[in-house]
Amino acid sequence: MLRSFASLALLLLSADALRPHPATRLRPVATRSPITLRALASALPLELSEATWAASPTESAGSEAAEALMQRVLEWLPDMLVGLEIACAPMDDEEASAEDLCEKLTTGEGDDEDDMEFVTIGRPWLHTSAFQLATGSTLSAVGEEVWGHVSSSDFLAPGAGGGGLLVLVPQLASDVSLFQQLGGALEAAAKREINGELMLQACHPEAAMPAQRCPVPLYQFFVDSEELNAGGSMADMM
Repeated sequence: MLRSFASLALLLLSADALRPHPATRLRPVATRSPITLRALASALPLELSEATWAASPTESAGSEAAEALMQRVLEWLPDMLVGLEIACAPMDDEEASAEDLCEKLTTGEGDDEDDMEFVTIGRPWLHTSAFQLATGSTLSAVGEEVWGHVSSSDFLAPGAGGGGLLVLVPQLASDVSLFQQLGGALEAAAKREINGELMLQACHPEAAMPAQRCPVPLYQFFVDSEELNAGGSMADMM
């Protein structure tokens, strides 16, 4: 039952997340309205501009395209979801059980702590709106590029409908410490300047939590909203 559920999750992500969302593409500053999220948060935050560690060099992002890197993430995702401890009341009908899990995941409702763990980790993945690739060769360049993608994603703004943005940072694969430092700075700045409800999950091959051991380092920015449920649930598509 969980295998079929994970396969459906993979199908949805393959269909939606493998296309970079237009809202996350960096646009010339001249095209930005003074009242938009991009204008309000376009300046590099102090957490990045004044960080003493930001000048650290990184490895090259490599020649692998964003789509290929994202495909590696999608191949990992089903097993990660299956590996979560999910407490679900047994049902006689396997399809009904899958629908029950899909409903919990898309609506954010769970009956106990195990259900909520699954919702907290799985829900942002299944509401991914866009993904991007950072190509900078220094930590400051990577941070500035990631910040540009985040501040250009209007769906992350308060009242804008919510959704998830993935920013792949393959050049940080060999230095989990710098990866975590940058993630902490990005989260603090994004919560202050973009949306106080924004959540950031930092996934890295060397992460302490198994559910965050993504094969490609990435930052997942997510803002939840009831509007996400109105777009249709996984159960509706089964």
